[in-house]
Amino acid sequence: MLDIRSFALNQYQYHIYHNHSEIHDDLLSWLATVPLSRPVWDVGEDFADGVLAADIIYNFFPQLIDLEKIHVPRNMSQRTGNWHYLSIEVLPKLGLQLPQMVTVDITNGVHRAAELFLIQLRETIQNHLMSARQTSQQQSNSGRSYISGQNRLPQIQMTARQGANQSGINGANYSGTNGMNHSIVNGQNKSGITALNLTGIKGANASSNIYSNRNGDSLDASLAPCKEALRVKDDELTALREKLKMFEKLLREKTKLHEKQLRAKDIRIRELESRLEKEKNKRS
Repeated sequence: MLDIRSFALNQYQYHIYHNHSEIHDDLLSWLATVPLSRPVWDVGEDFADGVLAADIIYNFFPQLIDLEKIHVPRNMSQRTGNWHYLSIEVLPKLGLQLPQMVTVDITNGVHRAAELFLIQLRETIQNHLMSARQTSQQQSNSGRSYISGQNRLPQIQMTARQGANQSGINGANYSGTNGMNHSIVNGQNKSGITALNLTGIKGANASSNIYSNRNGDSLDASLAPCKEALRVKDDELTALREKLKMFEKLLREKTKLHEKQLRAKDIRIRELESRLEKEKNKRS
């Protein structure tokens, strides 16, 4: 289970997410795609009461949360009650642990705490969607193979021994409406053996293959929207990772520049101190 406290207290990640508006804007763009009970204007203030966090979880995992236990708060006690329910009964089902310290920061409207919680929640949701997509693909593949095998009829052919029918043969052909042809040949050979020949399985196999293909196409069509949504989420996750790498590089460059400036200032200070010392010696 992921402890959000360690995530929130990482000062390096906090510097990246808090000091770059692109991450904040990207988070707001993602929230705009989720049906919420009210618009988001200020992440810290709007998520302090826990109502919008409950909306997000219900949108993706409605079976994990009871919205009747979430109330529109009129005071801090009700805010705390909403977040207590989320942190104790809902978030652990998603593998998230929300420490009391982070809960207090969120209910007090601290932007950093709310944003980092939402970033981690979004990553958890994307991981669950990716896992669901893989499961759906496996079920789709196994379902098509089962349907195909279930509707494939075995070929049945019963014939007498070669050379059994030599004389006295009476034949009759029957064509059924289901595409099966029954050819019944009755006769007696020298040994008095009756010959029976049943054919026509080809038509049955053809219809079963059509049925299998239709079911396979139906499964593909029903899964197409889910696959497209998951592909979009994967693209968003990839874009965020690229942005994170870019910000990390930018932070390293700024850190080096800052260190260089500090060294230059130290050198300048030492030079001025040396000059000042020389001036004092001359006057004395």
